[in-house]
Amino acid sequence: NPYDQNSSSPFFDSEWMFEISDGFDIVIGNPPYVRIQALNNINPSLVKKYNEQYSEITIGNYDLYLLFMYFGLKIIKQNGIVNYIQPNKFMLSTMGTKMRRLLKKESLIKRIIDFGTNQLFKTATTYTCIIFLSKNKKYCFEYKKFNIGDNYLDFQNISFTDIAFTDLPDKANWNFSTGTSNVIIEKIKGQKLKFSEITEKIFKGSSTGNDKIFLLDKVSEDKSTYLVKSEISDGTFNIEKGICRKFLYGESVLRYSTPNPIKLLLFPYHIKEGKYTLYETSEMKKLFPLAFKYLESQKNLLLARKLPLTDQNYFKFSAARSLNDYEQEKILIPDMLVSNRMGFDENGEYFTGPAIHCPVFNSVGNKIHQKVYLGILNSKLFWYFISNTSTALRGDAYRLTPEFLNDFAFPDLSPTQQKPILALVDKILAAKKADRNADTSKLEREIDKL
Repeated sequence: NPYDQNSSSPFFDSEWMFEISDGFDIVIGNPPYVRIQALNNINPSLVKKYNEQYSEITIGNYDLYLLFMYFGLKIIKQNGIVNYIQPNKFMLSTMGTKMRRLLKKESLIKRIIDFGTNQLFKTATTYTCIIFLSKNKKYCFEYKKFNIGDNYLDFQNISFTDIAFTDLPDKANWNFSTGTSNVIIEKIKGQKLKFSEITEKIFKGSSTGNDKIFLLDKVSEDKSTYLVKSEISDGTFNIEKGICRKFLYGESVLRYSTPNPIKLLLFPYHIKEGKYTLYETSEMKKLFPLAFKYLESQKNLLLARKLPLTDQNYFKFSAARSLNDYEQEKILIPDMLVSNRMGFDENGEYFTGPAIHCPVFNSVGNKIHQKVYLGILNSKLFWYFISNTSTALRGDAYRLTPEFLNDFAFPDLSPTQQKPILALVDKILAAKKADRNADTSKLEREIDKL
């Protein structure tokens, strides 16, 4: 019974169900906010079917609402309307790339009302828009964004901005900045050294698979061991210093300052033929008997992690990313921020979790000192760019993942032009090293002026 909201059908046929053969006048809905990997855990065969059926608009770990957008367009008349309230993430994420391309190519958008980080639903944190789609050819669509503090319930007095389809990028995320804001963003993008082109990669930290076991709090130390405790241990225990590394969470990264707090990472890897590789069990037992004893005591929990493991490798990380890139000078970029808070690991001391991103510069990027990049990344200009182009989260936080960093472009500075910024950053770092709470705002304003 198609009119019974409590029943469902394994197929859809508008003519048989509703006696409609030429499409609907309007399709209204609030499609499900479900990531495809969540569905894959329940029904992998259905996911495979979706991937094949909707290959035109799906990529990566997409959300199901993309399928509803696509299907809604398929079942309306030529003059029909699709009207959904749905997440706005497709405009600013990789998974929306193909859908954005289709919407632009076929000029399918009629209107978007973007609620930004305003929360429309009391029971869930979502970033929502109302989108109107139609098949009629048009050269532009209407756009309105409600910022924090705006009366987003006032639909009687909305002032829309016209966005031309020809102004939309083919591959990049959609940033609907207008007027002066758009001019500034485009000027930044027009600088010579694009982030994506001056880096070999921007890597995110490793995942252990169980931080309660691998991350340790230092209580005290002697010449060769630390006295530590973990979230899962019964009291304190000793562990060899040689198998530990300093570790940072995203919140540990401080603007220009020495990171704090710092944990210890139990790191069961060693250099072999120029690359980090997992210790063999016999090596662990011989070289680090204290660490091995602790890991043995947690073996059942380690084996329960969702990855293929054996008795010989049960202590490996679930995702050991870029292990050979940590122990070098690097900029620390937290994944989510409400303001610039980039740190600097001058001596390559710190390993990080997945909530921190670190650029590895190529030969072109290395022509400019990393401290100069640090100064620019902590500047008002960079934050203006991020706050106008990245995905906004609740609490006015923004994502700083590679997809949002890559479009930022640095000026091509000669060694002489780098000197003023480098000198200011050195002064700030020195002041913060002497006193984490030192007021360096005057020096930072000098960088903003440059």
